[in-house]
Amino acid sequence: MKKRLFLIGIFVILIFSCVISNAYPWKKKSSSVNNLKDTSWQLVTIKEKNVGSITVDNDSKISVSFTNNRISGFSGVNRYSGGYKLSNDSISVSQLSVSLMSGSRSAMDVEDRFLRILGSAKKVKQDKDTLTLENSKGDTLTFRSLKTSENKEQNSALPLNKEILNTEWKLVDMAGRTLK
Repeated sequence: MKKRLFLIGIFVILIFSCVISNAYPWKKKSSSVNNLKDTSWQLVTIKEKNVGSITVDNDSKISVSFTNNRISGFSGVNRYSGGYKLSNDSISVSQLSVSLMSGSRSAMDVEDRFLRILGSAKKVKQDKDTLTLENSKGDTLTFRSLKTSENKEQNSALPLNKEILNTEWKLVDMAGRTLK
């Protein structure tokens, strides 16, 4: 009889502690972003407070990679790189340099929006496989992780490296002349 009462008491304490730990989920500490080093992300959404939201096509390959204190990636038409500093939930991107390629008007417009928000990002939030950068105006860039647990090779700077590996190319035009 005493053994049953003891087991029931332990069971009640266990249930009570579970209820208490989940009673106030809004008081749980939000995890801060401590390290983005050696991570790569692909852009999913650009959301501008006064303009609206753009869902970015998967084929655009707009990306960001973090290594040590450097940030780099592909912005839709051009490649970019610069520095960054991370402190808890704050990020500061500095000295972005961008290559000078030209693309379609729509691709250049998306690239301009992306680079403007990236360069002015102040807040960073990471939830599992999602990274969100936000500037002081409330404009956001939302990324999905390019990392996969099954494929460590994909953790490299960009998936583009893997896509062109072991492919064949044929030069068909040089300086405006068609080659045979």
